[in-house]
Amino acid sequence: MYTIKQGETAIGTAEDVVFVYYGENDAYQECESASADGFCVKLPKETEMGTELIDTVFQLPGHKLRGDEPFGDAEYSTAKN
Repeated sequence: MYTIKQGETAIGTAEDVVFVYYGENDAYQECESASADGFCVKLPKETEMGTELIDTVFQLPGHKLRGDEPFGDAEYSTAKN
């Protein structure tokens, strides 16, 4: 389980994290964490249909993707609830 943070504030949790960079084809490309500029996670969001898990992309601090993504961190936790 990953804790998703913006600054020092935890904004959600995610089962999986997909690390990405922004490729020459103008699309997010999956990659290893060591070469990532950001990550994508599914976070709950209220929609007209109720609460849905929506793919959300974050830039890693000190990195750049397209430029309009929020900055965030994904911290892995081994703690069990």
